Amino acid sequence: MIQGRLMQTFTFLLTLVLVVYNMQRYRKRDVPYIRRLEPIEQINVSVRSAAELKRPVVMHVGSGALTTQDAVQTMAGLAVTAYVAELSARYGADLRVPVIRPDVFPSAIIATRKGYEAAGKLTEFDPLKTVLFMSGDFMAAHMQILSIIQEEKAYVAILMGSFTGDTNLMGEGTKVGGADAITISGLARITHVAFFVVLTDFALIGEELLVAGAYLSKDRASLGSIVAQDWMKVIAVVLLVAGGIMATFSSASSLISLLSS
Repeated sequence: MIQGRLMQTFTFLLTLVLVVYNMQRYRKRDVPYIRRLEPIEQINVSVRSAAELKRPVVMHVGSGALTTQDAVQTMAGLAVTAYVAELSARYGADLRVPVIRPDVFPSAIIATRKGYEAAGKLTEFDPLKTVLFMSGDFMAAHMQILSIIQEEKAYVAILMGSFTGDTNLMGEGTKVGGADAITISGLARITHVAFFVVLTDFALIGEELLVAGAYLSKDRASLGSIVAQDWMKVIAVVLLVAGGIMATFSSASSLISLLSS
């Protein structure tokens, strides 16, 4: 065994076992409880209000690709896109799904189509009108998105996915130029999530975005996986507390040796 990899290997195997166990466990019993996510609940309210006021709904998954480490955030944003599309179709809201990345564009069409299909309104789905491919240039694309929000007087702008420097641009841009859109955001990148928390009305913070897909779909396997990850967090906290106590009494050498093995 390579020095320093024993604990990593053990942690990986333990996580794998817990994930598989809980996925199988919740396939055969009631789904586990997940606390209410206020931003997700607000999406329902906002889309319904947008339909009543005849104002558009804008859903944007950010500038992340599906071929990088940020893909998981983009995929979470696409899961939310399907949910927003279903609500928009059900209530009769005018939906806009602007997309920046070429590789995300087909997935956005599929997610939006899935939402309309779930609402039983597939015949009303017009991909040319609903899913819009913006310029590949970073700044130009975001200016186009903000133009849609401002000129069409969007009622709500949902910004969930992979964002970097566009957090400031999108967060502030939805509140200027005559726009008064409600903003609901979600981002897992710790270096930028604070901007969304400050600049948007409702925000999913960190892993809440990654949980959103399972929260919305109520898929038993996905929810079981989330439970397993929570168990691993408890184990990690217990080890940290135990290490702190042992270090205080100068008896942590054995624990440190185990964790570094």
